Amino acid sequence: MRKNVLLAAAGLAVLPVVSNAAAPTLGEVLDASGISATGHASASYAYQKVKTGAGASASTNTFGFDQAELLVSKLPAEGFGAAVDVFAGKDVVGGNYNYAGGFNKFGGGGEFNLHQAYVQYATGGLTVIGGKFATLAGYEVASDVLNTNATRSILFANQPFTLTGVRAGYKFNDLVTVYGGVNNSAAGSVTDANTQKTVELGVALAPLTGLTVNVTDYIGNEGGPGNKTNLLDLVTAYTLGDLSLGLNADYNTMKVSGGGVDLKFTGVALYANYQIVPSFRAGIRGEVTQSKDSNANTKGKSNEITLTGDYSAAKNFDIVSDLRFGKGDQLAGTFTNAADDTKTTAFVVKAIYKF
Repeated sequence: MRKNVLLAAAGLAVLPVVSNAAAPTLGEVLDASGISATGHASASYAYQKVKTGAGASASTNTFGFDQAELLVSKLPAEGFGAAVDVFAGKDVVGGNYNYAGGFNKFGGGGEFNLHQAYVQYATGGLTVIGGKFATLAGYEVASDVLNTNATRSILFANQPFTLTGVRAGYKFNDLVTVYGGVNNSAAGSVTDANTQKTVELGVALAPLTGLTVNVTDYIGNEGGPGNKTNLLDLVTAYTLGDLSLGLNADYNTMKVSGGGVDLKFTGVALYANYQIVPSFRAGIRGEVTQSKDSNANTKGKSNEITLTGDYSAAKNFDIVSDLRFGKGDQLAGTFTNAADDTKTTAFVVKAIYKF
């Protein structure tokens, strides 16, 4: 009997070992198939006080769910790929303290927005995309995760957010990439309001380690038949150790046909951020803008300065806080006569979870 037990034990020893390891996660399965799925959710508390040129004042005291994003993509270095980027939340239709209209202000309703959906083909240094995709203009973007401040800049509200059309980019080397495209409208409309198209031209340079320079120009016809529009955008960024600096400048013009009133918007925003310790970053943003038309009696200026602190409480969780002081109609992204200027003070705390 004892001999039989020993033989049975020896037989079991040569059987395949049954693994108790956990099953692969969804992320691991997607990675293995070349599909990337990332996203985030953000919510905030904001206190804002606005004092008008007439002496009246008003304040808001608000909690809000700012945005949730899910980006699913498969974009191989060679061949065909695609990406779908969906947003939901208050920012889609206009945050309480960021900007009027939201980054879906040119079309659609509700708090959901198909921000990007495009097909890509890549071969060598050439990449071509077609569909709906994010603009090349601007230092700041729609996603909370990719910005250094809790609030948005004045310039952000005056730049295109998304484009619908075709874009081609060619990377000559690590120093120079050029872009060219044709789309419906620099205003971001999925449908076109006229028969003309907007031309997108751009160049991205990396002349020094840590330094990038991006110049983008949108040339089109917006706001009415025969109008000529142009948005020239410059973005530079420089990183040296724990210090990062940025600059965004815009020159935006509209020449109205039929003897109408021409419009011009100019602005500059400066950014500085310093990683004091691995878990805490401090930053500052300052900007000045001006808008005027061909009628000398109508012009306006607007400026703001924002102090920012970013605490990384965990690997995927940040708390970002802004203290913002502004003068002018910067929250709406539009400008009026000096008599209508407003002074704004805002305090914002935003929690961001990334997955």
